[in-house]
Amino acid sequence: MAACGVELLQVLAKSQDVPLHSIAADIRGTIDRSRPVRPDVSLFNSVRLSFRMKGVTDQQGRQLVEAFKGR
Repeated sequence: MAACGVELLQVLAKSQDVPLHSIAADIRGTIDRSRPVRPDVSLFNSVRLSFRMKGVTDQQGRQLVEAFKGR
């Protein structure tokens, strides 16, 4: 998931002519077995994906992340 997010942000930056020099991602997930999302399979209760970008302004970074979330 994190690698796909990095790739998609690179594609979005290129298509928007944003000078993204580098990007890294961290992902964290939580499975709360006392509150299963579904009883038949193990699913994450929450997932947090964070990106660190170089070469972009804060505004450009926020716009890229919003475009990512809209996909």
